[in-house]
Amino acid sequence: MQAAPDHVAPGRLPTRITLMLLACAALIVGNAASLWSYLHEFERGAAQLNQTWAAIGKLRLLRSTLALADSAQRDWLLSGEPQHLDAVRTHLAAFDDTLVQAKVLLKARPEQAANLAALARTAAAKRADLATPLDADALDAGREEALSLAQSAAARERTEAVHGLLLEMITLEHERVANSSARVFARSRMANLVGISIGVVTLATLVVFYVSILRNTRRLRAAEASLQQANQALESRIVARTEQLSSLSRHLLEASEREKVALARELHDELGSNLTAINLDIASVAAHLEKTDPARAGRLRHALGVLRDTVDLKRRVIQGLRPGTLDNLGLVETLRMHVEDYTRRTGLPCTATLDESLADVDPSLAIALFRVAQEALTNVAKYARASHVSLCLEQVGRQIRLAIVDDGIGIDADAPERPLSHGLLGMRERIGRLNGQLSIRRGDGGRGTVVEALVGFDEGPPTEEPQTEPAALPRR
Repeated sequence: MQAAPDHVAPGRLPTRITLMLLACAALIVGNAASLWSYLHEFERGAAQLNQTWAAIGKLRLLRSTLALADSAQRDWLLSGEPQHLDAVRTHLAAFDDTLVQAKVLLKARPEQAANLAALARTAAAKRADLATPLDADALDAGREEALSLAQSAAARERTEAVHGLLLEMITLEHERVANSSARVFARSRMANLVGISIGVVTLATLVVFYVSILRNTRRLRAAEASLQQANQALESRIVARTEQLSSLSRHLLEASEREKVALARELHDELGSNLTAINLDIASVAAHLEKTDPARAGRLRHALGVLRDTVDLKRRVIQGLRPGTLDNLGLVETLRMHVEDYTRRTGLPCTATLDESLADVDPSLAIALFRVAQEALTNVAKYARASHVSLCLEQVGRQIRLAIVDDGIGIDADAPERPLSHGLLGMRERIGRLNGQLSIRRGDGGRGTVVEALVGFDEGPPTEEPQTEPAALPRR
């Protein structure tokens, strides 16, 4: 026994509603097919109309060029000036070209076939009349012959015949335009009537749907209330877990900075002193062997060069771990030195625009901005395929703005949200712990990448900054 519509299970529509929906869908599909057919027919009709109007234009142009050629010949007959013969030649050439184009446009018209053939014969005879003085050996002889032709009844009949044929052909083309327009209008009217009928049926179906929806409103409200409670509980758990992960991320960043400071101190104190001692010993031995054993002294000088490269490598490692210039020279000078070193190491031109008034900023803010600039420039060197990169540090109101812009291939829109984008997530977390804003987007015109950080002067949360390391060894 079929269940009543009122007892249909939630989530399912009554059978009669389903059948009406299928019928409505079938009508809509049929209407779409009809409209698609009408669209193609309309496009064909439009193309035919364009071709017809083009043919009418060519036929009118034939009449006008023929009239101009006649006029130029009469001017020559009256004045005898040679330039009028040149005008005749020009108009005849235009007439020939236009006649060829008109034949191409009208070749598919059965009703114009006889007219085309008659036009070709009559136009050839008329053209011969107009070209008579052009072929004459003597100008005066040609003028006399042209005058006799122009005054003959046969020439006037040929002119009238050409114009009559052209008018008849233009009239036929206008009738074709009218017939095509009538067919398109009738088809459009039929399509509109079908559309209106389907709209009425669809409206009736929507009324039935509305009644059915009203009957299920209470059930849906109860289900929505249950889902809302579950969502609120889930959101609370997500917020708590997100806060835990954010706290863990900040702790790891701080621990990483402390470890970097400790490692930089060990490298500076222990390794630096050892390298300095080795440098002094080798230099002393090389000085003693300079006279007695020049070959070994040369080997020692080479070893001193390798040792200096090692000292420079140690300095770069220390700078990467924790630049001592942040505490000794400030953020502006540290960024300037980093940009110069970056250009030298990567060969990628990098320009820096730095506000000197921001040299003495809070240490927590300075290290965060430096790490963002360091990570952004590293990403440019690895992935951007850029030819130039610029760095800007400036004050905007009560905020500090750091922007790194390159002209490379541009970052993918979803790259900052990918789970494995640790560098980008680290930059966002560093700025987030200072209550700042970080945006990573494509540049103007979709070219390049823009990394922009905005941090307030007084918005950084109080955090324990690691003890500063000793200043790095000077460059050699």
